[in-house]
Amino acid sequence: MTYDLEDNKITFSQIPNSHILILGKSGMGKTFFLCRKMEEYIYIKRQVIIFDYSGSYTREELVKNKFQYLDRVRVSNPINGSIDFKFVNNYLPSNIVNALFKIIIKRGYYQKKLLKEAVNVIFKNNEKFSFPNLIRILELLRDLKEEEEEKKNILHLLSKFDVYSELENILISPCGESDIVEPGVWIIQLSDYAEIQRKFCVEFLAELFWQEVRTGEKGGNIFIFDEFQNIDLKPGSALSAMLREGRKYQLSVWLASQFLGNYDREAVDTLMQVGHKIFFRPTENDEKIIADFINSNESKIWTKILRKLSVGEAVLKGNYFINSGTKEVETPIICKIESNGGGVKKN
Repeated sequence: MTYDLEDNKITFSQIPNSHILILGKSGMGKTFFLCRKMEEYIYIKRQVIIFDYSGSYTREELVKNKFQYLDRVRVSNPINGSIDFKFVNNYLPSNIVNALFKIIIKRGYYQKKLLKEAVNVIFKNNEKFSFPNLIRILELLRDLKEEEEEKKNILHLLSKFDVYSELENILISPCGESDIVEPGVWIIQLSDYAEIQRKFCVEFLAELFWQEVRTGEKGGNIFIFDEFQNIDLKPGSALSAMLREGRKYQLSVWLASQFLGNYDREAVDTLMQVGHKIFFRPTENDEKIIADFINSNESKIWTKILRKLSVGEAVLKGNYFINSGTKEVETPIICKIESNGGGVKKN
């Protein structure tokens, strides 16, 4: 739970949205805070999906941070075996094509047309989508095509997808009624992959989850992006769309990192769509930026406050309620994060 320094309980408002930005140095309390927030949402039967970029959300880390719902945690690590990601969506082949085109190919009408042909063949054969399957079908199409331009475009696609051929354990298939997941925490562990593969996996899966949410199939989920500064925030990306439109689908995005990264002004403006910002003691490079976020007119004051934050203390910027009050407060406030204790039941 979150309290101010006078032990008043702080409750986050859902206005303007339930997104949360969490920044701060390692060891200052970010994971502990997220464990408390996850407990609150699991208690009200919500599903939490974590893209674990850095290995911060292992079962051992959850135990260390006194997470109360270990029996509702599912960890999927594609390095250790095949993971079948199932999506409730009649347009799954098209969504896969659009996601791959947006993230990897980016332009080229004929390449998109050939990619669509290959993905459709996979699903018509009642196979699951995987990168080895995609590469195999593209190679088959290359041998069947007669036009040199088509062969050239297929070779270009193969060169683009070759770096992802090692992602053979990531499978995509349609979801049936028996595949509906119970509320809990699903950790998608990606930290064992190379950087380029990790980044792609997060962006690719996020695109598919977002398309699923937009169709109204699955709303109300919480998505946690670990080390989010590595993920594309440009207009048109899944993460940007989630932040800007997520509230329409009762979707929450929680972004966690040690630092902001090298985002441009447009990306920072997108980050400002987040309704609540939790700032633990920041890295030295981020002190001035974060102080300006809190209050640009009192930047020096907030810089000093940020430097003095202890472990488990953070500055909250966003709308909140104090104790059982009904008046929303917007004034930035120093908070402390404590265990939910008996306030949240385990079942």
